[in-house]
Amino acid sequence: MSEPMLETGVKNQVILNEDDNVMLPEKEIMAFGMAGFAINITFIYMIAFVQFFWTDVLMIPATLVGIFMMVCKVWDALNDIIVAYFTDRSKWKKGFYIPWEWSFIPMIIFMCLVMNRGDGSRMFMVLTFVMYVFYTLFETFYEVPNLASLSTMTLNYRCRGKLTAHRQFFGNVAALIVTTSCIPLSMALGNGDMAQGWTKAAIVYGVIAAPFFVIGILGRKERFRPVQESGAQVSMKESIKCLKNNLPAWMIILAHFAWGVANGFGGAAKNYYWTYVYGDVTLISSTAWFGSGGMIIAAIVALLIAGRVKNKRDIPLVAWSFCALFNLIAFFLPIGPGSILPLKILLGLAQVGGQIGFITLFGIAPDVTEYSQQVHGLRNAGFIFAAINLAFQFGNAFTSGVFVTVLGAMGYVAGQTQTPAVLSLISLGSWLFPALGMAFGVFCWLKYKLNEQTHNEAIHRLSR
Repeated sequence: MSEPMLETGVKNQVILNEDDNVMLPEKEIMAFGMAGFAINITFIYMIAFVQFFWTDVLMIPATLVGIFMMVCKVWDALNDIIVAYFTDRSKWKKGFYIPWEWSFIPMIIFMCLVMNRGDGSRMFMVLTFVMYVFYTLFETFYEVPNLASLSTMTLNYRCRGKLTAHRQFFGNVAALIVTTSCIPLSMALGNGDMAQGWTKAAIVYGVIAAPFFVIGILGRKERFRPVQESGAQVSMKESIKCLKNNLPAWMIILAHFAWGVANGFGGAAKNYYWTYVYGDVTLISSTAWFGSGGMIIAAIVALLIAGRVKNKRDIPLVAWSFCALFNLIAFFLPIGPGSILPLKILLGLAQVGGQIGFITLFGIAPDVTEYSQQVHGLRNAGFIFAAINLAFQFGNAFTSGVFVTVLGAMGYVAGQTQTPAVLSLISLGSWLFPALGMAFGVFCWLKYKLNEQTHNEAIHRLSR
């Protein structure tokens, strides 16, 4: 089989080959799954626990943490687009996007530096925030190229679904490991000193993730290369124009934003919810088994249905509807010991629905690359994935930042009995706001119209 050169980010260079619309070898699909395992070991550790570590271990004021997280999103907005700009125009001998994934090495280093107690001074507080900014930079240099490589590994509509299902299955296994082990591991490693325990836990997770990062890099192959001709380079402005009149791209971007909002509120609030509404910090780990268990079930379901549907958008449409419903039911349950088990079950069911939709989302996103190429003569997968990733990160961190900022403004004090207003906000952030985010995501999927037939027609029109 020939391996044609495929343009990326170069105007009017639209070279596709329908012969490459085939399934990949299972070992390559598995390697992509290992990449998902590796990134989630580090990403889940940071996204689930860094704010709690800052406010309740380092005792940094919640308002300051919230403001920093919102400022950091301005950086992320630039970060994602800049990274996509360079990766779409890179010229590596060993591939196009995959070589960028070696950025996992500095990413792990900065993760360990962020989760470090230091000397407790204001200067160290500033340095901690700076280290977090560098962590997000290298995390983006891994995440955007890794996801964009879906468009250069295969053109097959159903194979892309299998790739993302495997990535999320192993990613969810990693999430289960981290969310259920982090608190007890930090306690054990700290031997009474939680700050030291968190630092050692970061090192442990980094060591675990490293070999799986390497497998994910060396076990995959990009079948397409960029075609670069003199004078054909596309500016950032022209890349942004690929979103003009591109309804599928906008709907998937907004759907990812909705998922970010739901996760931003829920992720930021639930640690506080179990600690202060129910007064038991150990519920963080015990409920994590239900949440992560739901994620595993979702990944198994996604593996079973991947490659079997003609319209992938129907999966998140239905799954997110149930996710919104389960969160809404949980919000209206009365607070008390008798509600703990029902809440755990609803949390698990919500995770099943939310994660099934999220997994499918990444299998849909590469198809927008061919649609954009058809409409605008531009193939810049990195930019499209950057826009999608930016939407999630903005929705996630902005809402979590707003939540923590408002929490501090309303009188939250770490380790103390909270006021009724603070407890009400924590409950809203844990259940109702995520339900509203999922409802908006359902609306976006209703407006998304690409399917297997329209995708194959696009490939046919773009082929030689």
